[in-house]
Amino acid sequence: MMKLMSILAMLCTAALLSAADVPWSGDKTALTLNDKAGTVTIENGVITSAGKSIGSERYSYLILRVKTAPFALNGKKLAATVWAADSKPGDSLYIKAKTAGNKVMLSAYNWGLPTTEAKQYTIIPEKDDVLKWIAAQIKAPIDSPIIEIEFHYGRKGNGNDMKLMVKDIKLVD
Repeated sequence: MMKLMSILAMLCTAALLSAADVPWSGDKTALTLNDKAGTVTIENGVITSAGKSIGSERYSYLILRVKTAPFALNGKKLAATVWAADSKPGDSLYIKAKTAGNKVMLSAYNWGLPTTEAKQYTIIPEKDDVLKWIAAQIKAPIDSPIIEIEFHYGRKGNGNDMKLMVKDIKLVD
């Protein structure tokens, strides 16, 4: 009986991982912000990261890291709805997906994003769309399991008060 329950538990776990449409489970403990003075909140499925950007005098970034259970793209694309919720929209948006060992598997950006309007952005591996593909940063094969998604919200200057909103992190066709 114990062996049967163990097999059923493994099958259920495998089914959950393979059928998962939303890579992020909604767990606040899986979120980190690179600014100690920053905050991360979750309300109605929306992640809000706020704080002062840190970086160089020229450009600085607020980075939201979303940890996930391992998942593979399996021919799909990673998408998220992102927008700025501060008085001045940012100058750049980078979205990266990382594998174990902190290796970048997906990386794309666009200068002039995010805007204050909530929009879904999709990373199309090895192609440019609204987000431009950054081939030079890729260090892992496209079929590697993703364990973390990063959102880099950038602005000119240092010490900017910034607020980034993210929701609906998912896989799309």
